[in-house]
Amino acid sequence: MASLSKSALYIPQAIVSAMLDHARKETPQECVGLLFGSQNRIRRRVGCHNVAIDAKTAFMAKAEEVLAALKEADANNEELLAIYHSHPQGPQTPSATDLQEAHYDAASVIIVPEPAIVRAFWLQRHGYQEVDLVIDRN
Repeated sequence: MASLSKSALYIPQAIVSAMLDHARKETPQECVGLLFGSQNRIRRRVGCHNVAIDAKTAFMAKAEEVLAALKEADANNEELLAIYHSHPQGPQTPSATDLQEAHYDAASVIIVPEPAIVRAFWLQRHGYQEVDLVIDRN
């Protein structure tokens, strides 16, 4: 797997719109999905089912969906660049649970559906660093 720069992620407007639609559809529960691409450029989104016990305050993607998405990414020479999820009631930043559950070397994209806010972060157990999320509006 190639090394991912932790300074910026590039994402098409269409994928941002699809994530917001996913978040709004799942409200009041959190949504969850995966973002794939290469060289810090997101090219594909895979929405997953949230199977967390309390999906209003936590997320856990369905294992079979994650496995299938990772296999497809491998076949397409893509990397898992980010995991996205929503915070329907806020905050716009990672929660304590988000920090505790940060197990992947991928960015975390947090969506607040209303008003529409999408932000990206690198998570560590004791904090986070915001990543520039550059939206390609073409």
